[in-house]
Amino acid sequence: MDYFINDAATQYAEYCASTERDGNEAILLEVLKACAAPGVYKSVTGYRYLEEEEQVNAKALLPKLFLDAYGLTLEINEMREEILKPEFTHAGFGLALLNNLYVITVIMSAKSLKLESIKATEDEKGIEVNGRMLTDLMGPYAVRVVDAKNPTKPICLVGPESMKFSLETKEFRIFLDKPDVLYNDPPLICEIYLRQKPQGIAYGGAPSADLASNLTYLELAFKTPMELFPDPRVLIEETQDRAREEQEELEQKRV
Repeated sequence: MDYFINDAATQYAEYCASTERDGNEAILLEVLKACAAPGVYKSVTGYRYLEEEEQVNAKALLPKLFLDAYGLTLEINEMREEILKPEFTHAGFGLALLNNLYVITVIMSAKSLKLESIKATEDEKGIEVNGRMLTDLMGPYAVRVVDAKNPTKPICLVGPESMKFSLETKEFRIFLDKPDVLYNDPPLICEIYLRQKPQGIAYGGAPSADLASNLTYLELAFKTPMELFPDPRVLIEETQDRAREEQEELEQKRV
């Protein structure tokens, strides 16, 4: 799941509900550009109209109605093939409701990296951004943290000197020496830039000269809110769910 794709998918679902049921690729590109979401994208849209007799219980059936709309995208061969393409690595979902029409939009994205965690260091003197490259051709080269209201002035900017990268596993760790960038409301935005030929990048070496001006020559490959990831609340819920499932299995075995 990707925060910025979710935002774009929601706006696009509202457009499909109010204007063009099957969508419009030009409008999708406009929405993605406005949301400043980097990547390569493809969308599918499903919708469901309520019959008159269904509208009485529509509120109680809200989750089911959106699931029905999503299920319709899988029944069409062309849409199903798009959703299942292996090059798509991230996804976002958008929902829209207009009178008796329920719309769900799925936007798939092909990205060059996978984010695995954002957390404070053990001494709480900085922030670690951990992830893994999904391509052999590029490597992380810069990370910029900005306020969405003033994106031209970075709050934090680091280069390869603050990174560790394994060419073998393609895993990376990026250190930000400003622990306060993690605790803002609304969250700051973390941008990850890539460069080709990672084997030639001096990770952990001397600071890069004039890094800010070099950003224009790099690929902005990923954006995410600067907040704890994975969300601790989700981890707690998943742990509770696993414990509940294990308990149920034990009880079934006893029976």
